[in-house]
Amino acid sequence: MRPSRQIVFRLMLAAMGTLAGLLCSELLLRLALSRFPRIVHASQNLSDVFGLVYENIPNFRNVDPKCCTYMTNRWGLQGEDYPMEKPPHEARLLILGDSIAFGWTRGIERLQQTAASLIEEGLNHRMPQGGKARVVNCGTLSYNLWDYYFWLQGKGWKFQPDGVVVFLCLNDAAPKALALPLITPGQKLPLSFRLRGMLLRSRLIWFGVYKWRVHERIAKAWRSISGNNPLYSTSAEVLRKVDPDTVSAVNHYGKTEGFDAEALAETYREMFQEETWPRALEVLKTIHHDVRSRGMFFRVVIFPVGYQVLPGYRDERPQSLIRSFCKKEGIEFVDLLGPFREAFRRQGKVFIDGDMVHPNPLGHRIAAEQVLASLEKEPAFRRGVLSLEFSGRTP
Repeated sequence: MRPSRQIVFRLMLAAMGTLAGLLCSELLLRLALSRFPRIVHASQNLSDVFGLVYENIPNFRNVDPKCCTYMTNRWGLQGEDYPMEKPPHEARLLILGDSIAFGWTRGIERLQQTAASLIEEGLNHRMPQGGKARVVNCGTLSYNLWDYYFWLQGKGWKFQPDGVVVFLCLNDAAPKALALPLITPGQKLPLSFRLRGMLLRSRLIWFGVYKWRVHERIAKAWRSISGNNPLYSTSAEVLRKVDPDTVSAVNHYGKTEGFDAEALAETYREMFQEETWPRALEVLKTIHHDVRSRGMFFRVVIFPVGYQVLPGYRDERPQSLIRSFCKKEGIEFVDLLGPFREAFRRQGKVFIDGDMVHPNPLGHRIAAEQVLASLEKEPAFRRGVLSLEFSGRTP
């Protein structure tokens, strides 16, 4: 056999061996996960919903004041158990969001302190006698706008909500590995879409990309070896567009909260992706159109990040972009930047110590108050009959 043919033959054997090894690993992982599903994550499992990679584990319990109160029901949703089918005279508000909606934050020892629970409590005070309001809290750690869409299509509508609220975190536009783009009904799926959809079902991909984050570890190792860190260049590019007072506020925040330059640069990369937000907001528009086409009300609640509430911070990106888009598309929104700044000035911190994203109990209470004040504008709320008008039912 010629040397060139030998090389090709050996390469083919290596490729076949690698493929066989990957298939065996995939099979072993599937068998292991079928016996021990919680080895994937303490509170999450792989999802069978089209477009999603993972979701909350049903009937999970964990109370840890230093971390989070987990109490998922049979549907994997935070809170007490309830039937999927809506009982008579019950109004349901469905909240889509990530860990903020879920209530992940140190300092919240009871579910009653989360914004979702406080909103439910406030709605019940506004319900007519004999009526009940329930918040269906679909918050899932690390979800983004694309996940909200696929969760709503795959499971959300089954709970028969009368309105939908999106808790929008500023990292919800950050793209994820293998994330599927939205498709329109009847659209022919391209080959790349089908391939990514198949990879999303791989348990090996889950462990490598979402559990062990191999690609991030490789990138970090390469940055340390090469000395080239694109995060810093991203941070510098963003900071060049803002005023000195804003830069000073961010630096002060990093020092007082214990964040180094790389952590702050990572935040900029996730929060201020001007090239990604337009695509993400198109997903928000699709969700809004779907909700409104069903005759339901819709709200977007925009949560700021920690350093944005500091005195001297003046850069309102990406909030200005989100607000302009919502006004253009007729999407009702609640921007928490102003209320959080005012609360910080009057009462102190609204985020937990050492965390840029997650509000503390005070922040959750302010968010709930702002959402309830916004929903008071709905005719159904003003008359005290919440969902009955939208669903066509009579009490």
